[in-house]
Amino acid sequence: MHYGIKGMPALQCIGSINYACGVPWDFMHLLLENVVKNLVNLWMGKFKGLDTGTEDYLIPDHIWKEIGLEMVAMIKDIPLAFVRSLGNIAKDQSNYTAEGWAFLFMHIAPTLLQNQFHHIKYYKHFCNLVNIMKTCTQFTITHIEIDHLEKRIIQWVEEFEL
Repeated sequence: MHYGIKGMPALQCIGSINYACGVPWDFMHLLLENVVKNLVNLWMGKFKGLDTGTEDYLIPDHIWKEIGLEMVAMIKDIPLAFVRSLGNIAKDQSNYTAEGWAFLFMHIAPTLLQNQFHHIKYYKHFCNLVNIMKTCTQFTITHIEIDHLEKRIIQWVEEFEL
């Protein structure tokens, strides 16, 4: 109750419904408000006090300031039916919802982050995640696409951990 959860959903009372199988993972929280948000903070050098170690994936603050300004300029011309105002990512992310992170990552960031990393491998890795996300949010998906998607996700995680 402290976190706003008041109990199991009413559908849990129906014996024929397996709630755990019906909602195995929460795309919104697991990916959009966790992985995506943490990646951006990692690229900003603001993730749990971690430094880059032996890698060079940080995008400098002055570039983030430009990205933030460009985002605000881009989004102001996009109808609200597609996305709410996100604000400057370099200054404040507190008003970013899962919807905002999804729109940013899948539609705006590929353009704004192009040529911003010191090494192209980080941009390619980011683009692979964008393609995975777009596949996951298709209206329909075949069993063959699901099998291929599983392999792509595993590969993405393994490349991230390298």
